[in-house]
Amino acid sequence: MTSLCIKLTERYSPRSFYGTVAAGVLAPLRSMWYSGEKEGDGMETFACYDTELGLLQVSCTGSAVTFLRWVDEPAHSHTPTVLSDEAAAQVRQYLAGERKGFDLPVTLTGTAFQQAVWRALDAIPYGETRTYGEIAKTIGRPGAARAVGAAAGRNPVWLVIPCHRCVGKNGALTGYAGGLWRKEKLLALEKSLLTER
Repeated sequence: MTSLCIKLTERYSPRSFYGTVAAGVLAPLRSMWYSGEKEGDGMETFACYDTELGLLQVSCTGSAVTFLRWVDEPAHSHTPTVLSDEAAAQVRQYLAGERKGFDLPVTLTGTAFQQAVWRALDAIPYGETRTYGEIAKTIGRPGAARAVGAAAGRNPVWLVIPCHRCVGKNGALTGYAGGLWRKEKLLALEKSLLTER
């Protein structure tokens, strides 16, 4: 299970959610990036990395990761940051079965409901799943399974907040913005590593 420490701030609406997740190693990777101003956050950098599940985009603002998802194509081609390299290295280690959690500073922005869903997703242990309905009950909103699915789809840091561990009724694989084939591979990887040990 990933250990995520969360601090909510009241400065902005939607509120910001900050997290740090647990242990990692830096590895050199081939990558591309570009920079641009993002209002209120200073300089944001974007880097794309090849992984076995496709092109991974990592966005960072200052000293935190703000976005980590697979994309179809890179926007530009430049040099990455140390933090984006670290994030991509940790994703590669996860995909190789060498880690179960992440040790990355993250800054995420979302509504109070989205943040509650993201915390509940983060609490799903490695190799296990929960239904959208179970997450809705966990956050005190039974009957809000569809809204939970929508909030999970807005999760900007896939894997770090493991939204792939959320499934439909009876364990059906539904609703993964990265594609159901990736969700299936991620869940199969986690379950296979648990049964090996």
